[in-house]
Amino acid sequence: MAIDPGNFTAHMLLGQAYRQTGRRDQAQQQFQAAQRLQSPASSDNSGSQPQ
Repeated sequence: MAIDPGNFTAHMLLGQAYRQTGRRDQAQQQFQAAQRLQSPASSDNSGSQPQ
């Protein structure tokens, strides 16, 4: 996450890992971050930043 905080897939996978290990609060935070990245205001959901 430190390298690319805008990476939708990374947030989703981390959220799933947290959920599977019972860390539901952290999972929810990651799912919310992913959802923000996928909002209509965001035109690039890949997580990469234009160069």
